[in-house]
Amino acid sequence: MSIHNKCSWRNRSPEYRAGMLKKAHEAGLSSMYENGITNRQMTEQDAGFVDACQKAGVKASKRQASKYRRGMGEAYNAKSN
Repeated sequence: MSIHNKCSWRNRSPEYRAGMLKKAHEAGLSSMYENGITNRQMTEQDAGFVDACQKAGVKASKRQASKYRRGMGEAYNAKSN
């Protein structure tokens, strides 16, 4: 077993994971399931994100959605302009 598997997020206790999610939320960091949807669903359902991608000239992908949620990437930069 590699060290990565030993320290994996899914091997942590539910209490530990809940605490980490709470800290991230308090710090203002967006979670993977912000607004109750995944990045893949965001590419299909979030009109604001899709419009930002079109404005930036990039494909609405789950990678771009992830960057958008973290406040980076071409789509995020295009939304503010």
